[in-house]
Amino acid sequence: MFVPKRIKDKYGEKLRLINELEVCGERWTVLYNYTDGYVAKLEKMIERFNLRINETVVFKFNDTNVLYGRIYKMDGKEIDYENRSADISENGNGNWLWDVHWKSESG
Repeated sequence: MFVPKRIKDKYGEKLRLINELEVCGERWTVLYNYTDGYVAKLEKMIERFNLRINETVVFKFNDTNVLYGRIYKMDGKEIDYENRSADISENGNGNWLWDVHWKSESG
């Protein structure tokens, strides 16, 4: 899986590929950075949900944890963003479309 060199250089060994999601036919790569806590670096935004490119995507992980992610294009160029949340539930009322399941570093 492609990870931009600048991200590897910044996070080094603390960055690992956690999961690759496919939602509505779009591929998402979820990366976990220990120093920042529950952070998801995403390589492609899902246009179906009309996310603005300056938004920070928020995923519900479970009842107590939330994943915050920056949106990345597939070519590795980071999209400018501001610290705002985007509800990406299908109907906008907080019903999340998927769960994020962590993988081990080897798995």
